[in-house]
Amino acid sequence: MIPQFTHEAQSSFTLWFDHYLLQKGQAYTNRTGVLVYNADSQLPSSYKSFSSQYKQWVADSSISGAVVPSGFYVGGNFSGRSDNLLIDFDNGRVISNGSSSAVVTGAFCQKEFNVYTTNEDLEDLIIERKFISPRKVGTNLAPSYIPPYQQVLPAVFISNQTQENTPFAFGGMDTTTVRMSATVICENSYQLDGVLSLFADTNDKVIAHIPFDKVPYTQYWDIKSGEYNYDNLSAQYMASGLPLFIEAAKTSKITDKLRKNIANDLYIGFIDFELAQQRYPGH
Repeated sequence: MIPQFTHEAQSSFTLWFDHYLLQKGQAYTNRTGVLVYNADSQLPSSYKSFSSQYKQWVADSSISGAVVPSGFYVGGNFSGRSDNLLIDFDNGRVISNGSSSAVVTGAFCQKEFNVYTTNEDLEDLIIERKFISPRKVGTNLAPSYIPPYQQVLPAVFISNQTQENTPFAFGGMDTTTVRMSATVICENSYQLDGVLSLFADTNDKVIAHIPFDKVPYTQYWDIKSGEYNYDNLSAQYMASGLPLFIEAAKTSKITDKLRKNIANDLYIGFIDFELAQQRYPGH
């Protein structure tokens, strides 16, 4: 099936949300360190995975001051994509076709809030899901790296709730309203209040509608072209197409009384967005 409007709206919104949180919130920290080998049965047998204590990593080179790696040192020699090295920004790791005993080191930038898309309901997400706390990684309670595909706090989970078309102009143009929800799960109130406050002020923001095939990541969460700059990508499609417009952004959070009934004692809030775009459905 070819990508539909909903696919593109959600991916465009997620790219914008991640960029806005990093840029306006300055929610990132540069790191250096040694990556640890760990076997991953989901990778081809020739690939070796070397993971860090942090995920996700910043891939967006438009974030001022963030170190976006183009390669890492493997056995003391710098290796990049031309050496068949893959950088998995989502899982905070490097994938190499070299030896599993190689020493892999380098510099990268850790996101302070991991951003995920999800279709899970709130009960599964908040009550059933078990998250990794970054405070325990590297202690005697956990390994010195974060295993791939694990979800780490603090985090934001973005989901598409509804889509509705209403007539806007003669000729079949409608206003399509898409409701996006961001569930924010944190370990303290400072983190939660910061994210909610930042996005409560995003009414009237405009988001570029980026085609689905222009999403910058590969299947291994490396960058397709070797560089990803959200400002440049956004400007390209802001000029050539109809953008998404944030008509409303409303925040709320679980009270302390309810929060204490959750086993993990997490701080949880919600941001509900209404996005609108004038378009010709079915054309």
